[in-house]
Amino acid sequence: MNREAAQEVGQHLILYDGVCGLCNRLVTEVLARDPKGLFHFASLQSSLSRRLLEAHGKNPDVLENMYCVADYKSRSPLLLGRARAALFVISGLESPWRYLRVFGVLPTFILDAVYSVVARYRYRVFGKVDRCLMPSPDYARRFLDV
Repeated sequence: MNREAAQEVGQHLILYDGVCGLCNRLVTEVLARDPKGLFHFASLQSSLSRRLLEAHGKNPDVLENMYCVADYKSRSPLLLGRARAALFVISGLESPWRYLRVFGVLPTFILDAVYSVVARYRYRVFGKVDRCLMPSPDYARRFLDV
């Protein structure tokens, strides 16, 4: 699939911490469970993420949050953050992850409290990588900041 065709497939953009071990595992899992290519990726450290976050009034220097820009190529993309972003991504994946979307009935403040605990300890538990994930050639077209 050429780059133009890949751009037409991806509907949503995941903004992730490129040096976080947990985030890199998430990206790898999304790639494995998203055969339709609904999700594209950009690291929070990229200039693309910086522009998108600033356009939505978010501080691009805060790397503690995962974001998903739903319908990112449309005239009115929706920026989802933290737990709601994670649940949105999960709902678009093949099983078994999509079953976790049942947690979406919980109030956002509870979900984000759990998200904050995971975010606080993610480097300690999952480590840091010294560089952003380098996708295989099959997946490279889905990474917009490489």
